Amino acid sequence: MWLIRAAELPPFIAVAIPNSPRRSWEYTPVPDGTREGGGAAAFGRFVIERVKPEIDREYRSLPDSAHTGIVGSSLGGIVSLYLGIEHPETFGMVGCVSPAAWWGGPELVRRTAARARPGLRVWIDIGTREGGPAGWELTRRDAEAVYLALLARDCRENVDACFLVDEGALHDERAWAARVPALLQFLLASQPPASQ
Repeated sequence: MWLIRAAELPPFIAVAIPNSPRRSWEYTPVPDGTREGGGAAAFGRFVIERVKPEIDREYRSLPDSAHTGIVGSSLGGIVSLYLGIEHPETFGMVGCVSPAAWWGGPELVRRTAARARPGLRVWIDIGTREGGPAGWELTRRDAEAVYLALLARDCRENVDACFLVDEGALHDERAWAARVPALLQFLLASQPPASQ
């Protein structure tokens, strides 16, 4: 990636986990009305107990939480934030891209406010054309509420959080890809040195 070649980011390992037809269950901590949900803890066990150990075994990773992040978009943004909050010993960085923060009503905001831990670095973003003309304000409000919850409980000095509103951006892969460089710079540019 050009940011690494330009010395704007340290080298890093990215692992992509494909989603499945059951992503609404896998990526959410609770059901949403009649929608299936609540499998985020099981998905987290899969990532933490199976995927991460294999990556750490096979590659020259820096396995501590300060050098380990999780990033997802939409429902993947929800599960990424959930795992960062529930497992700070594993994930010190979270990319919560265009989160479907409405899922489960106030659950994501409540959990974030109650369980955010010092040392966490979180990126949250949202596009101004997400949710359609009638839903943009609600979509932005829900994402911003999660961001504000990170700053609750006097964590402002201890939780490094960024909230970006992307003018004209839709809820799609093209918009998310355009924000990846800024997300990576926020999460990785101030990485602590690797322990010797």
